Amino acid sequence: MTTQEQGIAAYLLQAAAARDDPVKYAEFILRDEVGARITMASLHIAIHAHIEYCRAHNLHAMILVPYGHGKSVNAVARLTYDIGRDQNLRAKLICGIEDDAEKRLGMANTILTSSSYRTVFPNVRPNVAKKWTAGEIYI
Repeated sequence: MTTQEQGIAAYLLQAAAARDDPVKYAEFILRDEVGARITMASLHIAIHAHIEYCRAHNLHAMILVPYGHGKSVNAVARLTYDIGRDQNLRAKLICGIEDDAEKRLGMANTILTSSSYRTVFPNVRPNVAKKWTAGEIYI
């Protein structure tokens, strides 16, 4: 196996792991300002574990973290992960300022239409019968 084939195989294994683990998914999909992958801090891992615990026990998760600690980025990652696992999901992304919500939805749009996302969730496609706007997206 060539080095290139090994790299492709490793990439596909990471994508397969990302389908079943929201933390691995976030690390696979999210990029920083220069395009490098983001490594989840222990705080982010705990947030995802809390969400999983609450879902398993039919509870609503509440996340309370100070400003600037990656809540919004992780919320968008989690939203796109959940859409990948359930294309019938209906969700609202609510922010205190409409422009912020549109920025988050724009980020979700970018993720949902990326080649990395398609590698993880190849069956998720935009609903071409409904137009995507700054405030709504349809799968």
